[in-house]
Amino acid sequence: MDVGTLTKVRINRVAHLGSGVGRVNNRVILIPFTAPGDTVIARVTHKKKHYLQGEITEIISQSPLRNPSPCDVFGTCGGCHWQHLTYRSQLELKEETFRDLLQRIGKIESIEQLPIIPSPREYSYRCRIQLHAEYRGPEYVLGFFREASHELIQFQYCHISDPLINSVLQGLRQFLNLWVPKPTIQRIDLNVSVDDEKVIAILHVSPHFLREGRAIFRNPQAIHPQLMGIVLVGQRKEGKRPVEIGETVAKYSWNSPRGIKVRYRVGPLNFFQVNAEQNHRLIHTVLELAEMQGNEKVLELFCGVGNFTFPLSLKAQYTVGIDENRWAIKDARSIRKLNPIRGVDFLCMSVQRALQTRPKKILRPDIIVIDPPRAGCGQIIKGVAELGASKIIYISCDPGTLARDLNLFKLGSYIPVKTRLIDMFPQTYHIESVTLLRRISQGG
Repeated sequence: MDVGTLTKVRINRVAHLGSGVGRVNNRVILIPFTAPGDTVIARVTHKKKHYLQGEITEIISQSPLRNPSPCDVFGTCGGCHWQHLTYRSQLELKEETFRDLLQRIGKIESIEQLPIIPSPREYSYRCRIQLHAEYRGPEYVLGFFREASHELIQFQYCHISDPLINSVLQGLRQFLNLWVPKPTIQRIDLNVSVDDEKVIAILHVSPHFLREGRAIFRNPQAIHPQLMGIVLVGQRKEGKRPVEIGETVAKYSWNSPRGIKVRYRVGPLNFFQVNAEQNHRLIHTVLELAEMQGNEKVLELFCGVGNFTFPLSLKAQYTVGIDENRWAIKDARSIRKLNPIRGVDFLCMSVQRALQTRPKKILRPDIIVIDPPRAGCGQIIKGVAELGASKIIYISCDPGTLARDLNLFKLGSYIPVKTRLIDMFPQTYHIESVTLLRRISQGG
């Protein structure tokens, strides 16, 4: 079937990356923004070796899973994939997709899959967003890239973002068009400081604009009353340090079941979870699956600023977090001073190097917690297994790489026994999960 051909397709299921799946002339076709039960007329857009890709031109009959989208740019901006689906069906599809990937890629037939934890907010949940900027004189265009392209799609209101972000963005857009009439800004990150209920803006700018920008953005509150700080970041190769104006540290907290509040302070260039409410549930899930007794030594790999390290340390005898990002470790050590927590330490080095050199602090852990990047942890699995912990807790944001890694962990005598999904990203196909692995004897 040639590109450009129109064809009638019945959608049967949803694929890992969110598109609807149908068959035409005995070939699989993937069609974004469709739902299981849809019958559509689709145009073939790409012809791959093993499947086709298409786009909707007409919906003949709608699936009962369909839901009206509130967004004017849904389907073009590249941010959301599933606003056309009811939230209940999104959750069910994520559970089905996750189960399928574990079986097909991970070769895992037996694992206890606990019910998914829904997000309290289906919309307005994101406390961090990243926007691209283009100067199209005399105005800046701010928005997201269309899926799989660099075409910038402008929007007036992002429905999955915190209302604070949308409000500050309006003020920032007006300010840029009035006071920065030249192509100096390439990207804008907006972070909500949850405990302050205010916003921090990180502007990625041309290096020559740093000095001028300090003067132009000297009063963040004049741009918007809830804009508490601005960071100007030039190209790193120029050796320029970021310019920080106002308060630029984001604050959030976590309350332990015993009533202890852990206070976090995160610098503007460090990572923290985009769904603050679900982050609480994510932390509780890690603790629930760890089933700690209070005498454990815990090692956390890819610890970042200590989002999990500090809650774990409240229940452990001793906890060590490892990350190669020196700014994240600097924040983690500052957070340690801020909170009355003992028995927690941090090492600034790559996980690979730590597993090769085996510093004394990481030896003989009882529990290893892994929170790797989207690419997973395939390269370190052998080193992790050699440490001999009785349990591994694997936090994943990509079920495909998780399934691959769980299969590899079997070679190191670890089997996955329990897992739970936490819906951190409503209206998208992205899946966050926490999985418990146990060590078995070589003959087990």
